[in-house]
Amino acid sequence: MYEIQKLIDLKSDRATFESNGGKVFSDVWKQFMCVKVDGNTTEFVKCVKCHHAMKWRSRDGTRGMKAHVDSCGTKTQRHCQLKSDTVDGLLFLHGLLS
Repeated sequence: MYEIQKLIDLKSDRATFESNGGKVFSDVWKQFMCVKVDGNTTEFVKCVKCHHAMKWRSRDGTRGMKAHVDSCGTKTQRHCQLKSDTVDGLLFLHGLLS
């Protein structure tokens, strides 16, 4: 999985993404794209919000994907808050924020 995630993070031309072409019964698929590497289908999907790769096979269902979506917004908000707190801290240390 690490190598797939690395290709995604580096925005490599080797990794491409497409929507699930099969029968889709869950709205969670709006949040994920299937991952292909060098044109070959893989057993991975990518979250469209945070770009996290997850191993997925059709027999796995969508429970893990739903769990990721439920926590994804929270992680993103937490990351943004931490980033904001860090910037505020640096500005304060340099006397640019009181």
